[in-house]
Amino acid sequence: MTHKIRYGGDYNPEQWPPEVWDEDHRLFTRAGIDTLTVGVFTWSVTQPGPGTYDFTVLDRIGSARARPGTSPPPSTSRGSTRSSAGS
Repeated sequence: MTHKIRYGGDYNPEQWPPEVWDEDHRLFTRAGIDTLTVGVFTWSVTQPGPGTYDFTVLDRIGSARARPGTSPPPSTSRGSTRSSAGS
C-alpha cells in the first residue's frame, strides 16, 4: 500500500477517436495523473441486456494504456470472473 494521495478524474476516451488516446496519456503522465475512472458512459454497450456483458470497449481502453513502464490499477490486475457476450 502506498502512502500517496491519488490524483485523477473521469476519462471518457470512447467519446474520442483512438488516435488521440496516446496523447491523452502522455499529458496525464506530464500532469502527474495516476488514477482514472473509465466506462462511466459505456454501460449500455457494456451490458446490452440482462445478464449479457461485453467488455470490448473497456478492453480497448485498457490495452491502449498498457505501455512499457506502466501497470494496470490493482482492481484490474487480479483475475477476472466476468463473462463476455459471445462466450
